[in-house]
Amino acid sequence: MLQLCDTLFEFYPKEIMKIQERMGRFDEVKTYWESREDIWC
Repeated sequence: MLQLCDTLFEFYPKEIMKIQERMGRFDEVKTYWESREDIWC
């Protein structure tokens, strides 16, 4: 069980970093699309 805990403490920070990178990328995409003219109005 202790080895599992050590493994998870190593694994989860990497996963959090990946998620933060993805969130940053989608924030850029959202900003891009928000700056474009809405042609459907």
